[in-house]
Amino acid sequence: MAKLLRKFALLMWKNWLVLKRHPWVLIGEIIYVLSVLVLIYLLRRDYSVSEQETYYGYPQELDWRSFTSSGCASGDSKQIAYSPTSPLLHRMMVSSCTRENLTILEFDTKAELSEKISTDNQFVAGLNVALEFSDNLRGINESKDVPDDVEVTIRLPHKIDISDKWYSDRLYSYVSNMWGSSGQYAYERKFLRLQSYIMFFLAHDVDYIENFPTDNTIVSVSFPRPAILYDEFFGEENLSEPTFIALIICLFVYNHLVTIKKVASEKEKQLKESMKIMGLPGWLQWLCWFLQALLFNTVYIVLLLCMYTYIDPPIFVYSNGCILFLFFFLYAFSLISLAFLISTLFAKANANVLIGCFILLIAIFAYYSMVNRPEEKGASAPIVLLTSLLPTSALGFGMQIIFIYERIQKGVNWHNVATKPIPLDVSLRDIMLMLLADAILYMCLALYIEIVFPGEYGVPQPWYFLCLRSTWTSKPTYLRRRQVEQSATSNRESFEQVAGNRPVGIQLVNLTKTFGSHQAIKNLNLEFYQGQLTVLVGHNGAGKTTTLNAITGMLPPSGGTVYVNGYDVRKNITKVRDGMGLCLEHNVLFDELTVTEHLLFFSKLKGLDGKEAVSDVDKYVKALQLEEKRNSYPRTLSGGMKRKVSVAAALCGPTKVVILDEPTKGMDPSSRREVWNLLQEIKGGNY
Repeated sequence: MAKLLRKFALLMWKNWLVLKRHPWVLIGEIIYVLSVLVLIYLLRRDYSVSEQETYYGYPQELDWRSFTSSGCASGDSKQIAYSPTSPLLHRMMVSSCTRENLTILEFDTKAELSEKISTDNQFVAGLNVALEFSDNLRGINESKDVPDDVEVTIRLPHKIDISDKWYSDRLYSYVSNMWGSSGQYAYERKFLRLQSYIMFFLAHDVDYIENFPTDNTIVSVSFPRPAILYDEFFGEENLSEPTFIALIICLFVYNHLVTIKKVASEKEKQLKESMKIMGLPGWLQWLCWFLQALLFNTVYIVLLLCMYTYIDPPIFVYSNGCILFLFFFLYAFSLISLAFLISTLFAKANANVLIGCFILLIAIFAYYSMVNRPEEKGASAPIVLLTSLLPTSALGFGMQIIFIYERIQKGVNWHNVATKPIPLDVSLRDIMLMLLADAILYMCLALYIEIVFPGEYGVPQPWYFLCLRSTWTSKPTYLRRRQVEQSATSNRESFEQVAGNRPVGIQLVNLTKTFGSHQAIKNLNLEFYQGQLTVLVGHNGAGKTTTLNAITGMLPPSGGTVYVNGYDVRKNITKVRDGMGLCLEHNVLFDELTVTEHLLFFSKLKGLDGKEAVSDVDKYVKALQLEEKRNSYPRTLSGGMKRKVSVAAALCGPTKVVILDEPTKGMDPSSRREVWNLLQEIKGGNY
């Protein structure tokens, strides 16, 4: 555990140096975040909050005694139609329609009137109102004969309801609103007066209506409401809520894409694989990147919540701050996990960034295409939860729930966090659980893909690797030399016998590697002994680099295998790389670290502490004549100097196996001699 903690601290130190050496990137991110916060503030400032007194209802007297006085028979239209044929209905129409030049049209059945309305546009254009009574009133003369069940369809001109919908199939409004309405919705449309007249007439006939006391009136009163604070920000007709959600998404986008870029760049430059070869566990790299990204996102969340609370007027007045923090924290958690998953998809960092942008746009489109408009019921719970597999969509649904509770001036609190608000069929707790599930799912997928599909560099494990014993144990699968010799009878004459019984460090057993139709290595059997320098010599394309990459696990064998210190490179890659130093054919260096910082990083990575690491760095800097360049960055070094740094990084620390691929390439003769002498001294144990 102590070893892992030291590596964790070392990796965080390296990430901090990389971040510090790109100040303009950091400054740009800060400016971007502050700009988004300012836009949120400006958006909130445009909407005022006002106090509204107690509303006791808006009484409206219904002048219901005639159609014409109700306004249903006003305007340029000259006709009123009804069905079915009935003396009772005829008296009602004649007694109520007092306006001159008004024609009353009678239809024998309800179906006949409906067909006329559906097929004759000219007839409809001259129609004031059509009343379709159920056919069980046909032929009835007295009100006492009216059946208990009577259906009436009132067909009004479309111009009466030009901007709103009645939604008469619903028992309550899907829009949670504490502010009420003007109370004149039905009154202005004359609907209640017309309905009242029909009701009284069918019950009492015309005589009762004519003798109805004038001081007895029917009054329509809307429901009262208490005194409230009216907040225009949560009004139904403005775009504040979707705009606010879009700004929240923008707040986290920058760091999301930067995280994808940084993680994928280390993979593209082979820095990640090089660190793994030299002893850094892959999961520890993920953890350090995760904590760094989470730290930035946590700062954004704190700034956001502080602005919610302290700006005037505040955005969220009634919701619990801990719940809001937890909600945004889970969103950041899931977004970082998604960034890790995206970074494993392609070898090129820019391609992964483009995929990240594309997935983000899909999530935004998925949410906004499902946002319910006023008086429309939201999507079903399964659809919402399925869409919430995309963290940004889940953020949108969660914000919508918070807005609903803020609109009714209750806010999201612990007692209602699991309550499903109208019109949604999910609660904020459901959304938060989906964000947590997203985070775990994406993180597991990222780790799995990296192990099973490592890309161009790395040994892929079988898809069922979790079921293998080698995954959970570190027992070596060492082969004795005679087993190697028995498998190499076909080319035994190409090798000379080894004198003595030297300990074997590396074994190649029938190693084969093919690239498409080209076979770079064919059934290679070879042993490398501890305490020896072994050199692979051959022309270009002979397979030297491919062999070394197979030993380090950067390339998976097509056939056969490699054993390093007794561990199979296909099954125990972590143990194979424990104590290994690597200098690739090309220089793999951090652009942001100096020469000293490079050597210090790799020395500590291999197990040295404090003064030992500093002493080790000084030793190799002096041996390779790097004193004058120890504080220089790789971009300022010549090709030969970069090569020296790569060799020193491979040799430093308590290294058991060192793999050097053309270590003196690009060096002048004197520098080559320095490297050769250094290798001889290390071999003899004098260094």
